[in-house]
Amino acid sequence: QYFAFAGLARYCYIEEAKRIAQKYVYLADKVMGTNGSLYEKYNVVEGNAEIHVVNGYDINVSERGTFLWSAATATLARKLLNSND
Repeated sequence: QYFAFAGLARYCYIEEAKRIAQKYVYLADKVMGTNGSLYEKYNVVEGNAEIHVVNGYDINVSERGTFLWSAATATLARKLLNSND
């Protein structure tokens, strides 16, 4: 998600970048409110952290309540949403 909204913003697609950032923040806030933590993976279709992995490891990581790059992505998304661009 970060690379999507940051790349769009870098190439002056601000409206599109903010749309994606807003969706991520909404999902992260929803999952945090429901589960009390941020996770590594999200189900963007159903809007939750319940994932079904076909290949690779099948657990959804949350390190002591928050997965740090998910927290960083949410913070950067909020920064973009609060910018005057």
